[in-house]
Amino acid sequence: MNSTAALTVASAAAWRALYCAIAMNSTAALAVASAVAWRALYCAIAWACPRDNFCTPAFLSRYISSAHAVALVALAAAPRAPWWPAAACAIPLGYLAHDALLLLAEPSLWDPVMLGHHLAFAALVAVGPEAYPNYTAWGFLAETAVPFLNLGWAMVKTGADKSHPRAFRAVSAAVLLTFFVFRVCTFAAFVATAVMLGDWYMAAPMAALTAMNWSWFAILLRRVARDQREHQK
Repeated sequence: MNSTAALTVASAAAWRALYCAIAMNSTAALAVASAVAWRALYCAIAWACPRDNFCTPAFLSRYISSAHAVALVALAAAPRAPWWPAAACAIPLGYLAHDALLLLAEPSLWDPVMLGHHLAFAALVAVGPEAYPNYTAWGFLAETAVPFLNLGWAMVKTGADKSHPRAFRAVSAAVLLTFFVFRVCTFAAFVATAVMLGDWYMAAPMAALTAMNWSWFAILLRRVARDQREHQK
């Protein structure tokens, strides 16, 4: 069996373990299986991908973050399912563990702000799905912006923003809309709700994530404005 086939089998086994952990409704087992599954998927893509600019750690990490975003948006649709609290806690915890280790292991990816984001997000999903399933489901919708963010980043890195300016403007608009609605507005509402309820454990990480989202949104606005000026030249 060649290395690509071996990794494919390993990835399938990891995702099978994840399925079994969901069936067991064990958060701890699911978190470990989730981390292994995300890592296996990362390695499988790295081996299957041709050796070019699309297979750098930066690209690979964004493939996985997009897959994770789709998984969380899908989870947001079923907060009342009996298996949901364990899955909604462990699946993102596994991803965050995988990505945090990647940030620490790959010098080109090192980002202390993103590491802080992961810690704040982990604090939320550790208790949110069980205590606040509806709020957590709404919070997962924040991941709607991630695939558009990653696509816009990839277009800039490959020069597609200049060769396909209309498509890039459409992606930029989707980024701004989804980021503003599901990150800036939604998380600000969450912080206000947590403060009114006196739930300071939830309010603190939510406030940290809200501050990051507002800062990132300001950066996005400046970048989109700069890109639009460059495309008009």
